[in-house]
Amino acid sequence: MKLLIVDTQASEERIRKIFLNEDYESNNLLFVNSVEDAKDFIANQLIRDRAHIDAIITNNVEGNSELANAHHIVRFLNHSIESYSNQNFRVSSIPVVLHSEAEDKSDLQNLGFNAIVKSNGLCSHRNLVDVVEDQIKKWRESFIEDLDRLELDLSVESFFKNDSEKRRYVQRFGKNYPDSFSKTNVLSMQFIRFPKTLDYDWITISDEMLESTLTVFRTTFRANIKYDRRQNERTIIHQLFLRNPSLLHRDSYADHKYELSLKEKQDNCRQNCDFILMPDLPSHQNTTFFEVKKENVKMMVKMNKKRPRFSSEMHDHLYQISDYRKYTTKPENAAELAVKMGYLPERNSFQLLVGRLDEKLEAKDIFREKLGDHFPGIEVVTYEELESLYIGYINKLGRLRVN
Repeated sequence: MKLLIVDTQASEERIRKIFLNEDYESNNLLFVNSVEDAKDFIANQLIRDRAHIDAIITNNVEGNSELANAHHIVRFLNHSIESYSNQNFRVSSIPVVLHSEAEDKSDLQNLGFNAIVKSNGLCSHRNLVDVVEDQIKKWRESFIEDLDRLELDLSVESFFKNDSEKRRYVQRFGKNYPDSFSKTNVLSMQFIRFPKTLDYDWITISDEMLESTLTVFRTTFRANIKYDRRQNERTIIHQLFLRNPSLLHRDSYADHKYELSLKEKQDNCRQNCDFILMPDLPSHQNTTFFEVKKENVKMMVKMNKKRPRFSSEMHDHLYQISDYRKYTTKPENAAELAVKMGYLPERNSFQLLVGRLDEKLEAKDIFREKLGDHFPGIEVVTYEELESLYIGYINKLGRLRVN
């Protein structure tokens, strides 16, 4: 799930809060601050690099030359015959929602936006989320109608079970793709000519699979595991994530690297983060270094004394992920990162999965202060908080399901 948001930089935090309050994560939200930047994003990220987004939200701020002509985004899309999302869909089909502060919208009604929402300046503006999700569902319904017109079944497997089915499709629709294209609304000309498996969470992952994964995760971290040399982080928790990658990806990341060995320049040392979570669009989304530790780690000690502090075990874990952060900031390591990752991460975040939420909340203010003072840029995520993120992902997919 990715939304391109075209608005002023001053509005980013407000828009971000609106969506974060409704089961979205930071990597679901891509921000640009002008119409021209939006057009560049469409041309470079979507058309050239074949990335996917689900919708565009734009403002038309009066007196702001960079946003006053937001309808030019719609015009740019509608005049394009190009495709995006691995060349599966036509660019002109992307839903565009106008988030306008104008009291009178009569001048905006005929500019081609799929929907127009009044901006009320509130962070709990649920109506904006409802309208955006409604437009995404309409797009997906149109996509399924296109498949029906081409007599293709929505499936995670190949569309054709045998050569005769493929030949039949080619004769009826593939060879005559311009005519087929004119009768559809979402599918690209490339897809109509050569249909291929569609790998999107909302198609490939069922509600049953999500609930099963959630149950396995809950059972694991609530089981009071007795860790020893045979039962440890790698054999239990790492394997849990490797068998259930949706726990890590949540439609916010495209893939991950597991225990990637990153060599220090001019040094024999190596950094081996448990998981590096990789997005589709690293220039607009975070690449996240994700270190996994046990759920029973004692995080704080001397809570009833004058100087509460992180436990020695917690300190070790924080220093470990702090080393990953330092590694990414050194220019001499850029070449190694680019080769091993397949791209040079431009936006990095650092998360430590450890411990239980009740302990974190018990020392909430002290915890935040100590973390900010000694380990800035590192986020500590408890097992209950990761569970909550996954439940939000399930809820969001459920709201956007189409029959």
